[in-house]
Amino acid sequence: MKELIEKIEHKNNQLSIAKSKVSYPQVYPHSETEIELLKFTTELLDLKKEAIQETKIETQRSLIFQQLSEYIGVIEKEHQYPFSIKQGLSFELFYISPLINIKNIVFFNQNGISGVIYNLTLNEKDAVKDKEQFLYFLKNKKIEAQNLNNLAELYDFYTEFRETIIKDFC
Repeated sequence: MKELIEKIEHKNNQLSIAKSKVSYPQVYPHSETEIELLKFTTELLDLKKEAIQETKIETQRSLIFQQLSEYIGVIEKEHQYPFSIKQGLSFELFYISPLINIKNIVFFNQNGISGVIYNLTLNEKDAVKDKEQFLYFLKNKKIEAQNLNNLAELYDFYTEFRETIIKDFC
């Protein structure tokens, strides 16, 4: 299962690179780019068909549900100070932390969940301002996780999770 997910991710990356080449016809000939796009799209569709057949994802679905429940529980608690966006690093780990744990469950067949520890801050510039919006997003994803039926849906769930966090929260 892990290998199939990795193949899908790799093929998806190749397809994204081929799509970006379309913007530079002076560097990448249109005919070659079209052939690449067709090849990678076909290969990705074949992998996704295979992933649809893989329905033994109960463990991953359960772990994602539990992991998101942990995050929701910690964020919902009342705290004296606001959460820190950076969590001591230069990255916006408040938002990225759930994504990293979900990726570990999906790609590495993790057999457990990670504990959730968030730092608080006194610095207003580092304070999380959209906690409720993020909490709402996590709750919706938790509901979605219960309805995953196969490996293709699991991969799509992770991809959408990643894209939403990057687009809306980082």
